[in-house]
Amino acid sequence: SNIETHTTMNRSDGRSAASLRPLSCELSTLQDSHGSATWKSGGTQVLASCHGPTAPRQAQALAENTSSSSSGGALVQVLLPGSLRNGTEWEVFLVNVLTACIRMEGCPPNSMIQIVIQVPSDDGSVLAACVHASVSALMDASIELNYLPVAITCIIMKTTTTTTTTTTTTTNDEEEHKYFGLDPTLLEEEQETAGLLTMIVIPETSSGSSEQPYQSARMVGMHTCGITASVQDMMKCWSMAQRAETAIAAFWRLALAHKHERHAQTLFAGTTS
Repeated sequence: SNIETHTTMNRSDGRSAASLRPLSCELSTLQDSHGSATWKSGGTQVLASCHGPTAPRQAQALAENTSSSSSGGALVQVLLPGSLRNGTEWEVFLVNVLTACIRMEGCPPNSMIQIVIQVPSDDGSVLAACVHASVSALMDASIELNYLPVAITCIIMKTTTTTTTTTTTTTNDEEEHKYFGLDPTLLEEEQETAGLLTMIVIPETSSGSSEQPYQSARMVGMHTCGITASVQDMMKCWSMAQRAETAIAAFWRLALAHKHERHAQTLFAGTTS
């Protein structure tokens, strides 16, 4: 017989299963782009620059880009490092996520928004960091968004133990354990039985009651790697991710407020000098 159990995992860095690594976000890190951002999550660091919306340099770019909005507006292009694992697949995923969140009504028709991503340091959960760095660069470029997409990666690790019972007949009972954790490190991702599920979560317009603030989020996208996630797996990851979404969104608001505060201080200093 087969028995499946769902368990939170013990982690080498001492975090609980639902804990995130320390976050850092710095805006306007590059001077030669319309917007840029550096996003850090633990040892993972991603740099994104936003160019546009501008007119495509070649008409061929319009025909080759298959992720344009049906309502017109800008075409979104994402460029990832060639050495990045799953790079081409991730580019398509990122284009879809960013195209959905950009308010296309505010972009000139047939214009292009290009996001160039670099990964100086990869210590796991890179796809989520790419989403956050890209969206931060869009905001730094003052591009209007429909919503703020939060990306959360959940690792699912499987182990199977076999118990042999001998009475009048010999039976083998297999017990499958599934361990779950948010924001995995590269060491955790490289485990042989590990699979990754990255969810794109956005807040609902209605916030719900103050006693249950996490019911206001909903999942709008998902990317899996190395595993076929069951409905039970997704529900387990979702229950862990809702609180993380609230924490990341709150951190994002602080990062934006800090940028505006620095900008205001610079303007004020310029008027008094």
